[in-house]
Amino acid sequence: MDQVHHSNFETDPRAGFYLIAGNLLRVCMIVACIGLYTQISWKFLPFALFLIAGWVLYLSLPKDRNCMIFLIVLFIISLISLMPVLLDSTRKYYFAEQFNSLIFICLTGVASVGFARALLNIRPDHFTRILYLALCLIITGALAEVLGVLRPLSDAVRALLYDPQFIYQNDTRDIHGYGFIRPKLFTSEPSHLGKYCAIILCALIILEQDIRKVWGIIALAILAFSIVRSPVILISLILALVRIFQIFGLTTILRHRGMVLMFLVAVGVITGIFALQFNQRMAQGIDPSFYIRVIRPLLVTQEVLTQHPLLGMGIGARDALREIYTAQSMQVLAPIYVRQSLADMNIVFGNVHCAVFIHFGLLGGMAWFGTLMLFSRAIIGHSPLVFWVFYAGYGIFLGGENTPLLWGALGVILAATGQADRFKRRGALA
Repeated sequence: MDQVHHSNFETDPRAGFYLIAGNLLRVCMIVACIGLYTQISWKFLPFALFLIAGWVLYLSLPKDRNCMIFLIVLFIISLISLMPVLLDSTRKYYFAEQFNSLIFICLTGVASVGFARALLNIRPDHFTRILYLALCLIITGALAEVLGVLRPLSDAVRALLYDPQFIYQNDTRDIHGYGFIRPKLFTSEPSHLGKYCAIILCALIILEQDIRKVWGIIALAILAFSIVRSPVILISLILALVRIFQIFGLTTILRHRGMVLMFLVAVGVITGIFALQFNQRMAQGIDPSFYIRVIRPLLVTQEVLTQHPLLGMGIGARDALREIYTAQSMQVLAPIYVRQSLADMNIVFGNVHCAVFIHFGLLGGMAWFGTLMLFSRAIIGHSPLVFWVFYAGYGIFLGGENTPLLWGALGVILAATGQADRFKRRGALA
């Protein structure tokens, strides 16, 4: 095989170009992964590395009609959400800020399509090995940071990469709630590290067709959760249950009671750890993270839909929502930490599911699910159950709908699904 490639390289001038182009695309994929992990920004452009690399991949790889349909619909839905802003004289002041969000979600959509389709071009076995390697590196690095070996370097890199206002600095809360300072491993906060673990674990669960390997991934999920202590990792267990049912079916599972018992024990262990730490944190009142991610978003969504039910506040509405967020954060129900940090409060939408209805309203929110379906079809041609399960769980822990942390993550899950489909087809042909 090597001789054939060498011969082609000597006799066909285009072979050299294809070799260089292939290597450049590999570099772009690596840069996109680093950009998604570190969230490196450049001046006014958040996630600059990911967006630039993703656009190069999009422009370099073949595209089909589904890609264009998705991007056009994404743009139209976002644009329509801004129409009430233009027509309302009291909200025109916020149009420029919100229009920037429209541009950003379009840039993100294009980059994420390019990134996901590039991942589909990797051989399935190579893709699986890369994910295992990435997960092992993250778990090892996180453990080294918890033990203190890697923390000085991690903190130094974080101080270099991120604006101080976006760096998690509440180590005292970690010590009281978890007994140790949670690892960040060069990311801005522990929850981001948990997201990357969840993305990789879920992708591996989708890829693996062997139940024994799925059990191994569940064990890795328990290990990752015990080190990182981010609840977003728990969605990998939910997805594992879905995959087990998909692989074996209910009848086969019921015949293997030992397998069911093992899974229940695994779920019990990790749920017990989470419940214990959650109860410890709730003992001092409502946990700030729980309030910010669940309670406040629901209250704000209710308020917004009362005033603007059809199209919401428009994509990117942030300053326009400040009064509503301030009012909800001053309630007696709000934790003391939330009330004390009002002066430098950063508008956090809490979770994607509420953010969608806050920004797009009831009509736009319904159209949003159609957009997700179009994105899935643009990558792999259909909308699998695992995609929706991941979105439902992952979206609880993500604060916005226009970020690469959402679309890039969904792209990885869809790429894993496409690779798993290839495994199935090969098995059927064999």
